[in-house]
Amino acid sequence: MKYLTLLLIIFSLISCDKNLTKKEIIKKQTFDFLKNNLNDPNSYEFVNLELIDSVSKKDSMKTLIQLNNKKIIRNIKSIKFYNSVNSKKDRIIELKKNNKDIENQNIDLYGKLKIKKNDNEIISYTYLLKYRTKNELGASVLYEQYLIAGTNPDYMIIQIINNTDEIKSLHKPESLMSFKDQRERFKIK
Repeated sequence: MKYLTLLLIIFSLISCDKNLTKKEIIKKQTFDFLKNNLNDPNSYEFVNLELIDSVSKKDSMKTLIQLNNKKIIRNIKSIKFYNSVNSKKDRIIELKKNNKDIENQNIDLYGKLKIKKNDNEIISYTYLLKYRTKNELGASVLYEQYLIAGTNPDYMIIQIINNTDEIKSLHKPESLMSFKDQRERFKIK
């Protein structure tokens, strides 16, 4: 009887699969992502991971539309300039074609915004990552960086950004992709 009880206890301990939380998964992936760029990977010490923002498909599409509109305005200004100096006819034709392509992309995005049922689905998370590691001189330094991670199932690290200006101007076309498409683009198995 003792032998059977002991076997059951051992079996239950072995068969228990610990479900990792989102934060634990991202902590592990962060080290894997950073270790090739650290001066001393053995000195890496995780400090904190704080959720700052999340991006939905709808937000991402709206951002892309705004960027496209800025490109169109810039192209129109270039066309006006080239017309005023009567030069670069081939460049004018190229800019007009580019504007037409951008307008078609915007029309497609507006259409997707109207028919998407899951447009509030979260496609990425932004975290403030704090960690300590040794620099080139061997001194322990506290680093703060922004980390952009995908969503389920494995919260893939998309990018680590050093300052707030980069994150404010950030727009990732891959954020419009599904998780499957992101995995294919980044060649993750």
